[in-house]
Amino acid sequence: MRPRVLIVEDEAILYDGLRTALEKERFVVDEYTKSYTEAIERITTKTPDIVLLDIDLKGDKDGLDLGKVLNTTYKIPFIYITNLDNETTFQQGLKTNHEHYIVKTKPSLNTKEIVRTIYTVLNKTQEKFTAQKGLMGTIDFKENIRNNYSTNEITRFPINFEDIIYITNKDFIAKNGKNIVLQDNYSCIVTKNKQVFYASSLRNLMQFLPVTFVRVSANFIVNLEKGNFNGLINGSYVSINNTKFKVEKTYKKEVQKRITSFYLQK
Repeated sequence: MRPRVLIVEDEAILYDGLRTALEKERFVVDEYTKSYTEAIERITTKTPDIVLLDIDLKGDKDGLDLGKVLNTTYKIPFIYITNLDNETTFQQGLKTNHEHYIVKTKPSLNTKEIVRTIYTVLNKTQEKFTAQKGLMGTIDFKENIRNNYSTNEITRFPINFEDIIYITNKDFIAKNGKNIVLQDNYSCIVTKNKQVFYASSLRNLMQFLPVTFVRVSANFIVNLEKGNFNGLINGSYVSINNTKFKVEKTYKKEVQKRITSFYLQK
């Protein structure tokens, strides 16, 4: 699958030039994004693999503010591309744990340097990711585990990514018929054999999942892995392990891109 790049840049002409250069290298580039608020909206809707981030942005918050949340909340690698070539700004940037700091050159950007830097960062990220095979689920909510289970019982166990069918933040009926109301910032991981809890929101979980996972609605992430994905239903639903999931309008474009990448592109 082609890497997705989000460019956060308030000068449209610079965005257009950089987008053209990256698309020639077969990157998928998100639409024009000029502010902190727009960037958060893009990230929430479809998670990029990497962010190219200017520091001077439209609005009250700047690129340093966005860099902080990319690092602490979203765990998305990012590269500063800025015309601010002073030591104070550079030191402030270091505190946000960026991957690289590139100063804009004039009259045009050094796109070759930027492309090589992106590949370097993505290669490092992929190496980190390939070591992770799954998630550690819990048999119950942490509060219940502390109060209701003995120290000899296994309450946390590994779930391989390939075994996951879908993940939801919606209340559900357990196999024993009990109605389960999910606590705040908890998700339920569903496999063919079990349902387990995970202490994270769907948004945060998306940062750790392989590219076969895609969010289809506010309440569901599904696994498009071969063997799970049965197909599309009228373009508005996906069938996963013979269960129908509504694809909400906000996520439809991203879902179609993933399906096209996995099953239609040659």
